[in-house]
Amino acid sequence: MIRVAIVDDEPLARRRLERLVAREPDLVLQGSFEHPLDARVSLGEVELLLLDIEMPGGNGFDLLQALRPGQCRQVIVVTAHAAHALPAFGHRAIDFLLKPYDDAAFAAAVARVRLQLRAEDALAQGPASAPGAPAAAAPATPVALRVPGAGGTWLLDPAQVSCVRADGREVLLHAGQDVHRVTGRLAEFERRLAALGFVRVHRAALVNLARVRRLQPCGHGDRLLELDDGQCVRVSWRFAAALDQRLL
Repeated sequence: MIRVAIVDDEPLARRRLERLVAREPDLVLQGSFEHPLDARVSLGEVELLLLDIEMPGGNGFDLLQALRPGQCRQVIVVTAHAAHALPAFGHRAIDFLLKPYDDAAFAAAVARVRLQLRAEDALAQGPASAPGAPAAAAPATPVALRVPGAGGTWLLDPAQVSCVRADGREVLLHAGQDVHRVTGRLAEFERRLAALGFVRVHRAALVNLARVRRLQPCGHGDRLLELDDGQCVRVSWRFAAALDQRLL
């Protein structure tokens, strides 16, 4: 469970955040504060802080600096002032919600928090193996994909990715209407993502089988895959047999 605290001086904004938190089954509200001073005195340890910045009782950034190490693992800044975006990422906020924001934006921000917490926990636990057992040869399955962006590196859930395409020394990660460009080789992504249902269908493309909606023949042994985000990816005849082995 992810423990959450809210700090916002506007009653309506605070109540809305409380309702959104209540909708997420893995979020538990630990405290909801009107003033940063109250939060500074009463806030325990939480995984997520939903924080306004400009408040009569103080500044949200000042509150962040006053927190003990480990008292708050992730921060989402929620404010009506776009000018706070750059300082927010400078204070290592994982996301920035500009009022008025919609429910989908809140859900997406919380999804990033889940991924970040999961990645941190996996890193802290380290590789698990039986005593005396040799190191595993198989590559570790990633819990998140690192994507460079404003304010640092974002974490992307592999399940959101429908297709991975090679583009020179980089790859393109297609996630809905977004395309993320990251440095790397397609062969490495194929090796790491195979356990998550990603299959090479072309010398320059992988697809997430969970996102395939239709398979069509298109001549010369090639096929065309229609993905749930509207993309179409050609399956080369060289990779058709491997694809067939993954389908009933």
